[in-house]
Amino acid sequence: IIQLKELASIFNVSLITIRRDIEELGKEGTVSKVYGGIVYNENVVSYEREYEKRKERNLSLKIKIAKIAQKLVYPGETIFLDASTTVGELSKVLTVKEGLNIITNGINTGLNFSKNPDITVNLIGGVLRVKSISLIGPNTEEELDRFFADKCFISAKALSMKELSIYEANIYEAEVKKKMITNSNMVILLIDHTKWDKKALTKSVSLSKINIIVTDKKPHDKDLDILSKKNIKVIYPEGGEYED
Repeated sequence: IIQLKELASIFNVSLITIRRDIEELGKEGTVSKVYGGIVYNENVVSYEREYEKRKERNLSLKIKIAKIAQKLVYPGETIFLDASTTVGELSKVLTVKEGLNIITNGINTGLNFSKNPDITVNLIGGVLRVKSISLIGPNTEEELDRFFADKCFISAKALSMKELSIYEANIYEAEVKKKMITNSNMVILLIDHTKWDKKALTKSVSLSKINIIVTDKKPHDKDLDILSKKNIKVIYPEGGEYED
C-alpha cells in the first residue's frame, strides 16, 4: 500500500492532482483504492492489455514472416511452437494444414488450432506467465523431454550478430525454448528486422543451434555472409523459396 501523500511528495504535485490521476488509473483497473492509500492490481486484465499491445507491435512484419514460414511445414509433421506473438501469427496460417501434431507452451497459440479436428495440439503444462499467456517452469521443461519434433519454430527478443546469439527478456521462457531446440530435428527462428543487432536480459542460445532464420527483409550482406559460413539459411520476402 502506498499513501496519497507519499505519491504527492514523490511526484512533487498536489493531492488534488494525485487524486485525479488515481481516479483515471482506477477506471483502467491498474490500481485499487484501499483504506489509507492505493494498491497496484497485478491482475490478468492489465497483463492481457500488455500482451495485446505486444501482439499488435510490428504486426505487418509478423504476418509477412508467418506467410513465408508456413511453407516450411508439411502435412503430418510434429512441430514445436513457442508462445511468442510472431509464432502466434504462424499458428493462425497453419490451421489449414492436415495431420499436424502441435506441441506448444502458448495458450493462445494452442487455441488457434481449436477449429481444426485434424490437428492434434499438445499444450505443455506449467506455471502460467500471464504477461505472455504462456506456461513455463521446471514442469514445462520436464514435460517437453517426453516429445521430439520434426521442426521447432521460435522467436526471440533480440538477435546479436556480434555475439552470434539470440536473447530473451525472461529466463524461464529462454529455458523452454532451449528444450524445444534440443528436442527438434530442425530449428527455425522467426524474427523481424527491428530485433537484429540488439540484446535483451538473458542469452538464450547460440546461432549455431539455428538451422533457418525467417525475417521480413533482406539483412546486411555481411550478416548474410557470416550466417552462410555457419550453414544457417536466411529466408526473406525477396530471397527466393526454401528448398530441402
